[in-house]
Amino acid sequence: MAITAKKLGQTALNVSGSVVTIVTGVTGGHTEITGLWLANTSSSSRTVTILAHGTGTTSTYMLIPAKVLAAYESLYIQMNGSPIILNATETLRGYQDTGTDVVVTAYGVEEV
Repeated sequence: MAITAKKLGQTALNVSGSVVTIVTGVTGGHTEITGLWLANTSSSSRTVTILAHGTGTTSTYMLIPAKVLAAYESLYIQMNGSPIILNATETLRGYQDTGTDVVVTAYGVEEV
C-alpha cells in the first residue's frame, strides 16, 4: 500500500440544508483525516456543524455539532493518534448557520 500525506480537501461551507462535502474516502483504500482547520472569514459569528461517514444530517453523523466561531476566528483540530477514518465513498461534510464564509481545510493521508 502507498501512503500519501496531503491536503485532502478545502471548501467554503454552505447554509444548513445544503451540506457540502469536504473530503471523500479514496477508492481502493481508506483516508485518514489527521487535522481540520475551520476559518470564519466573516465579521459576524458563525455556527458550524461537521458530519462524517453517512449521508444523513442527524446527530448520528455529527462529529462537531453547532460549534460557534467568533468573527474572524480560526480553529485547528488535531486528531492526535485518533484520526477520522473514511472508507471509499464515505464523506466528511459540513454546513453553517448562515452565509458561505467559513472555510474548512482537511489534512491527512490516503492509503491505497
